[in-house]
Amino acid sequence: LICGWKNDMEDMLVELDQTVARGSRVTILANEDCGYSSLDDIDTGKLRNLRVDFRYGAPDHFDDLAEAVRKSKCTQAVVLSLRTDDGADDIDADSRVLSTLVYLQSLVDSKVKLNATF
Repeated sequence: LICGWKNDMEDMLVELDQTVARGSRVTILANEDCGYSSLDDIDTGKLRNLRVDFRYGAPDHFDDLAEAVRKSKCTQAVVLSLRTDDGADDIDADSRVLSTLVYLQSLVDSKVKLNATF
């Protein structure tokens, strides 16, 4: 699971593709204002091992994150700086990342306690 979006996401996915097993999946969870309407803006033809899914949602909102974690059945997560085009500053972006990390930890803890899958 990748939480957030970067303008060089295609480059990041190509790098990730080189390190994962064939058939691996990654889900990107990003706000609608991330600047992309779909994965059509990424040349997924460059990827040999990785299948990419995109979900709109706010990684720093528990319900959106929990849904993405559950549906993607992820075992690992990367949290990118969660900036938006609404003029948010670095402190706000840091707060969003910290919120996302706390939510992820909560989801992991509940999985361990319930011995359930995401």
